[in-house]
Amino acid sequence: MNPGIVISLIQNIAILLAMVFIYSMLLRKRATDRMIFRILAGIVNGMVGILLMWTALQLDNGVIFDTRSILISVSGLFFGVIPTFISAIIMILYRISLGGPGMIVGVVVVITTSIIGIWAHRYLLKRILANVKKSGLTIYLFGVIVHIDMILCMFILPEELRWETLSSIALPVIILYPLGTYLLCRILLDQIERQNLDRRIAESEAKYRNIAENTSDIIWTMDTSFHLTYVSPACERIFGEPSDKFMEKSILQRVVPGDVERTKKYLNELLETNSSTGKMNLYPK
Repeated sequence: MNPGIVISLIQNIAILLAMVFIYSMLLRKRATDRMIFRILAGIVNGMVGILLMWTALQLDNGVIFDTRSILISVSGLFFGVIPTFISAIIMILYRISLGGPGMIVGVVVVITTSIIGIWAHRYLLKRILANVKKSGLTIYLFGVIVHIDMILCMFILPEELRWETLSSIALPVIILYPLGTYLLCRILLDQIERQNLDRRIAESEAKYRNIAENTSDIIWTMDTSFHLTYVSPACERIFGEPSDKFMEKSILQRVVPGDVERTKKYLNELLETNSSTGKMNLYPK
């Protein structure tokens, strides 16, 4: 393998991976407005594709190579038909504007890898999301299939360019591009898992807050210094003080004076055993 070609392709992959923070913002938008998310994802992917082509590796015969095949296939896998169609149109128009001997091949690569990505979105994505930790091989093979397709598209080149191009690029592409696909997919999966976790936490907090605010008993939480961090509304009915005023004193200041040391020991035991619940007698002050 030509070291210069390998370094150029790795740099192009690095540019693609650096765009992940944009995808993170897009994935957050997905939860609020799905259609706006799809349109934005398509436009952003298209702009990133233009950046990748602008920084592409150009062979001596004039054929250019970049990582738009990774971008458009992963777009199809995670974002589906509408974003991928929008980004594909943007990339195709820009690739046509560049011209050159590889123009037709470049357009065909965008179309075929888009189709593979959309197919994977329909038949593979649910399986991947259902078992993210064991999805590594599936993601890698997806990248391999995409880039076998890319290499097969090189046979569209004129014969005088075909073998020169394949001999220069086939091995680096089939080694590096599936790895780039895997890395981009893994980063996006981590983003999705984090957002799903945040959503579940928010739902759980809302559920238990609703229970706490409608129970007849007092439910409270404290930090490791015994300062109250939450007191349920039942506090006002039982102690005659609103929750915010009740929280102005620490839990030890609410304990019967003769029970302070015993209560402190009891609370420390709860903290040491990571217990989240306990009972004690409080009185208003």
